[in-house]
Amino acid sequence: MNWNPFKPFGRERTEVADILERVLAGSMDCREWDDFISIPMKGAPELDSVRSACEALADQEKIEESGIMSHSESARERIRALLSTLKENSNRSLQPTPPSRRG
Repeated sequence: MNWNPFKPFGRERTEVADILERVLAGSMDCREWDDFISIPMKGAPELDSVRSACEALADQEKIEESGIMSHSESARERIRALLSTLKENSNRSLQPTPPSRRG
């Protein structure tokens, strides 16, 4: 799944879970990972906190010669924990909340 910048509020919970599963499986392209960690999800604070936590792992990641992302074992444990929390909370709405309007 690719992020659509024209879709209101960015990514959904299932897309973020897919990204985390792919990075753990060793199939995440470095450009896709960079897109994920560098674009805030302002309409979805819970998902953006996952993104921020992944961004904070930058010192524990490297790009393989193939262009695939690789993380240290401690970073992988953190990503697994984020994924687990995301899946545990999946009974909540999958749609990000729109930003409040100021009037």
